[in-house]
Amino acid sequence: MPINVPISMKVTQKVADYLGLEQFKSNVLALVEAKVALTKLDIQEKLEILLVQAIVILIKAGLGLAVLVMASVCLGGLLNAWWHSAWLGYAALTAVYGVLLAWVWLKESWWQTNILRWVQLLVDTHFQSSSNEK
Repeated sequence: MPINVPISMKVTQKVADYLGLEQFKSNVLALVEAKVALTKLDIQEKLEILLVQAIVILIKAGLGLAVLVMASVCLGGLLNAWWHSAWLGYAALTAVYGVLLAWVWLKESWWQTNILRWVQLLVDTHFQSSSNEK
């Protein structure tokens, strides 16, 4: 017993088959999925590059801090020898670092604003240069 299908449905199906709309639809969906996958990979690549840059900056900052500590110890020792004291050179350096810390603390909003600008410039430059490559 044949299934009764309305004539308009049969005609619509035949027109769709003739024009290849199903194939077109599947091609468009495949294209959109490919674009989404490429965008995800592009974002992942950019994040990986930024993460590597952040790690390098942290390593440089750690080594710079080690150099600063060693230089401070040496300078404190030199000041102690110059002033013929066992502690005055270290106290003077502690005072200098205390003044620097107070200045940074009091100008916290200035530091945050300028660091934010620097980071934005770095990210914008990186993203513009990588998008110009395509």
